[in-house]
Amino acid sequence: MRSILAPTLALIITLTAGSALVTSAARAEGHEAARGEFDSSQVDASAEIIEQLSHDLTTLAINTPIWLANHLPATMAQSSLGAGISLEGDGKGFAFGIVPLRLGLFNKFNQVGKGTELLDFENVMPANLPWLQLGVTAGFALGHGFEVGLDVQGIPRQIFDVGTGASAKVQLISAAASLRWRINDPRGLLPAFILGVGGSYYLGDMQLGAGYSDDYTITETVDTPAGPQDVVVKGTYSFSGSPLMRWQLFQVAPEVRLAWKFGPIRPYVGASLGFTYGEVIGGARLSAKVTVDEINGEAVDLDPLLHEERNDIYSTTPAKFTVRPHIGLDIMIAIVALSIQLDLAVMNNDPASTDLESAAGNYDPNAEGGLLFNEASKKSQTDTALVTTVALRFNF
Repeated sequence: MRSILAPTLALIITLTAGSALVTSAARAEGHEAARGEFDSSQVDASAEIIEQLSHDLTTLAINTPIWLANHLPATMAQSSLGAGISLEGDGKGFAFGIVPLRLGLFNKFNQVGKGTELLDFENVMPANLPWLQLGVTAGFALGHGFEVGLDVQGIPRQIFDVGTGASAKVQLISAAASLRWRINDPRGLLPAFILGVGGSYYLGDMQLGAGYSDDYTITETVDTPAGPQDVVVKGTYSFSGSPLMRWQLFQVAPEVRLAWKFGPIRPYVGASLGFTYGEVIGGARLSAKVTVDEINGEAVDLDPLLHEERNDIYSTTPAKFTVRPHIGLDIMIAIVALSIQLDLAVMNNDPASTDLESAAGNYDPNAEGGLLFNEASKKSQTDTALVTTVALRFNF
């Protein structure tokens, strides 16, 4: 992208200035608009800033999908929350409720900034990123210890600060279903043994924002009806670049759980092993606005030139294996069940993909060195996340 975006912005500045110069010269001579020819190599040092931002934008568009791929499986929707609709007998029942809090704490977030030279995001972004989801849940007791669970979680698009000069926009939805079988009833210290399997789907996107604005001054020679003229053009430009990540994941997770019943208190422990498939894609959006304010010291009123560009740059697969030990507690008050669960998710992924899309231009992450990509593409990665879930359910 360094070889593509920087000349693009330089050309935008040049063409805008050229259009303004021709207009000004034509007015001064009282003739129709003339055409000027410019060389983008004559753009001032502001192009170097644009080049550095373009480089950092590409770096973030490669590092961030790797980080997401290694953490997202931790918060995929989990059905059949709690110890169970019923821990005794072969009765049938129904439960539904809300999940007002499912909060993951993802580690190593600052590593997405590795290799950002101008933005220096590695030292700006926090090491741990909170990941919030809300949802609804439902369950059906089918009798003979069998239960079916449904769960939908997500967040509308939200914006939050991730460091000085940077922000993130995230939206997602996750849906899950499961089947559980309680083998026996709990008796005192003897727990109920519960086996289950669940499947979940995760769809979302994330956008990191970074930008820069400054003044520029260009001296150009323009062909006009009166002959060549040297003119000085002054104006402003604004540049914003956003790495754009999106994902679509599928997970299958067998589970074992032990649950006790001590009156209205029902503690439980368990563990699941998730197998995750899908894709995490990283791209970039480039937005530029260039205005011409003065020509040879004379103020001009011209429409700004706008430019938008969006490309996919990199894709990789999610962490294949997720081990999720958890502990939880149900507090029963009549038909109301308050469930609190804490998971420690440990994700392991194969080496990240080394293939870049053509939009990356001549950007070579191996030559850059020091990127999250450099380590992740050579060996498997292991990451952890703490996930806290609070649910309020009504059992019938």
